[in-house]
Amino acid sequence: MTDTPMTTDRRWMAALVRLHACHEAVEWAEAQPSFEHLWATCERGDWMLWLAGCVLGGAPESPERKRIVAAAVACARLVLPIYEARYPTDKRVRECLDTTERWTRGEATLDELRKARNAAVATAAYVATAAAYAAYAASAAYAASAAGRQMLCACADIARQHFTAGEVQAALNASGGTP
Repeated sequence: MTDTPMTTDRRWMAALVRLHACHEAVEWAEAQPSFEHLWATCERGDWMLWLAGCVLGGAPESPERKRIVAAAVACARLVLPIYEARYPTDKRVRECLDTTERWTRGEATLDELRKARNAAVATAAYVATAAAYAAYAASAAYAASAAGRQMLCACADIARQHFTAGEVQAALNASGGTP
């Protein structure tokens, strides 16, 4: 009986190194028994979206790129309520995310996307600040850390909804670690 590539093929590990995944991610991945297990148990949506973007990203405006962008928008929506609670009259970030989602479905042009992005760029730093503030607002460092972990776990779930372990592993193995 032959083992399936999903459980014995570890080319993905060498490819992660060639892609220059961060040391922490490589160290964690090395301890995983298979890529399928890694994908199913990873709690770092940032790592997962980075990897999917490296190996599945495709050309600008390609269906593959639009899938990556759709997943990233879903993650960005997680912090949108934090921003809007702090800046309730500023709708530029929401409009940018809405336009970006429409673009991923072919319902907005690249020009519309650029205009929405440019309008929201001025607020991007505020979104990050608002997210950090909200995480810290619980007062204790542990609570802030727990909020951050919860957000990364939610992003990991989003990554798994958009991309299967099999497709990411196949693309990673095929890439040989070349983005």
